[in-house]
Amino acid sequence: MSGAQAAAADLARMRAPEDAPAIDEAMLESARGVLASFDTYFKSSRTYPEGYPARERFLTTLDEKLRAHHERYGDLVAELTPKGAAVEGQPVFETERAEQNLWYPLYRDGIRELTLEPGMPRDEAVELVKALVTLGTTAVGDGDDGEDDAVTLLWDYDFEHVSYVAIDTFVSGGGGDTEAVARLERIRDIVTVGMMKDFAIANLAGSGLNREIGIARKLKSIALNKADLTFLQTENLGALAELPARVESAGEALFAISPAERDAFAAALQGDDELLDKFLEAAIRALVTEGGSGDVGALCARIEQFFTSTVVGGQFQRATGLRRRAQAVLENRGGTPVRAEIVDAVDRAMSSDAAIAAILGALAKRGDGELAELYALIEALPARAAPGLVRALEQVAERPRRRAVCDVVAKWGPRALDAATAVLPQSGEDYAIDILYLIRKIGSERAIAVLEEATRHGAAAVRAGAVRLYVEVAPREPAGKRARTALRDPDSLVRAVAVEAILRLAPSGAGAWIEELIHADGFAKADATEKARLFLAYARLGGDEAAAELMERLGQRNLLMSARVDEERAAAARALAQIGHEPARAVIEKLAKAKMARSALSEACTEALAVFGQAAPVEPAPAPVEPAPAPVAAPVAAAPKPPDTFVSFKPKGGKNG
Repeated sequence: MSGAQAAAADLARMRAPEDAPAIDEAMLESARGVLASFDTYFKSSRTYPEGYPARERFLTTLDEKLRAHHERYGDLVAELTPKGAAVEGQPVFETERAEQNLWYPLYRDGIRELTLEPGMPRDEAVELVKALVTLGTTAVGDGDDGEDDAVTLLWDYDFEHVSYVAIDTFVSGGGGDTEAVARLERIRDIVTVGMMKDFAIANLAGSGLNREIGIARKLKSIALNKADLTFLQTENLGALAELPARVESAGEALFAISPAERDAFAAALQGDDELLDKFLEAAIRALVTEGGSGDVGALCARIEQFFTSTVVGGQFQRATGLRRRAQAVLENRGGTPVRAEIVDAVDRAMSSDAAIAAILGALAKRGDGELAELYALIEALPARAAPGLVRALEQVAERPRRRAVCDVVAKWGPRALDAATAVLPQSGEDYAIDILYLIRKIGSERAIAVLEEATRHGAAAVRAGAVRLYVEVAPREPAGKRARTALRDPDSLVRAVAVEAILRLAPSGAGAWIEELIHADGFAKADATEKARLFLAYARLGGDEAAAELMERLGQRNLLMSARVDEERAAAARALAQIGHEPARAVIEKLAKAKMARSALSEACTEALAVFGQAAPVEPAPAPVEPAPAPVAAPVAAAPKPPDTFVSFKPKGGKNG
């Protein structure tokens, strides 16, 4: 509990009558659960899109806890503080820093009490969190003409079950908590230094103070936000313009800083995160304003040192805020475009190897509930971070976490593709499949070409994944050709993916491709699973001719009890049942009851009879159509593969197609 919160709690106890009832601890615990659920859903809303399973799960938890609290205790009245919230003077939600507090934007704009009333529907809770996300990503003073962001936004939403108490946050005088007073003093200091800069530029040019003027010119980059401007208006600091046009007594002492003062300033900076953040922003604004100078290297070195230390220190939410403010300055909306080399220099400073290593190290170790801040930071990083992220992502053991990073990195386009292409040849099978997923998400023409090349990878699992993803995004004709080539792959896993692709694409002549395989010399050596797969594909693509040939295979006599013949008969029975070929029913019934048949054959026929009633009659292969882009499917994972004896197909009486 902060000192301000403790004082507030003490004051509430002093004012309470002696016979006041004791605070309901169960109610406080219920309120804690509700506000914690709001925080979890808020973080997931900033990370995952609507409809994402994890986000919906957190929303369900929030809704359940909120309803339970309302049913038992009625209104939930939360007193908002800079770093959390309290109920009846008791803290029920706390964070280490204000920027981690989802309720802070409301407090910042003057809202001191928030009431969630019974009957609040799930949709209204979603809209409230949307408002908090909007406020949390809007810097103070951005585009609101001086109006209170939170109050105006809540007014616009017109919530039926949310009420609030707002005050005028920034007033003159010595009242308020120590944080507010310190902030006002800081504003006074900033404006004072800014005025000194104006005097120096206007009146001291040519007086031998060029070195000091250079320092002052950079100070003009310190921007005042809406709250600062409100304070300036109440203080009427514009009256400073009435000072004399020249300051005759000005001299070098105006900007002189003694060693003791410099040391004290450095010590104060280290203990004040907000001031440090302002300092970083001022350095970036100085770069943009100057348009590049001999100080670029030195300033960027400081930016890198500061940003990296913030990330390595685990202050991920703060680092995200710093990066987003830097982006806003570099985009320079409405102004002169920032030089590309300046943007690149700042981006390089904010994507160091040490920062990326710290992010991925935390991603590998933290619990699922702590990942939202990390994903938000990764999304804010510059595109030039792609090589470092993709190169080191393999150290994260959990695939869903790797895939979440790939989803973000894919938005960086060419840089991400360059990184993925460089890493793929050196990656192990498991991680290579994630790289394929990343390339598929990028989806450009060059990405499609990289996937096609990956179908020749040395590892079978990687080839299989590449084939599956390539046929999803490639034009129909080359996709069909690649699938046909994969039918002759030495690995059964790749061949299985090829058959799956051909069934989906149904390219012209596909039935003949499968027919060629089942007539090949090596077909007899294929395992039962592969025979069944090819017979089913042949039945679906080959029409009446395929059905007739499968009937012949089903009716083979097997006086010598050959296992190979029974495997073919079982595979034919399953395929004919799948396409609902009615003439096969009687033969299958007979084999299911045959006493001399192998158990594997009779079981297959019994299963086929059960399928018969559910199967649709066979139809001709569908006319070739250009398939719509398919949703991203997870690449086939490396798995124990079946016996791999189906090494090559050599059609009888002809060449390989």
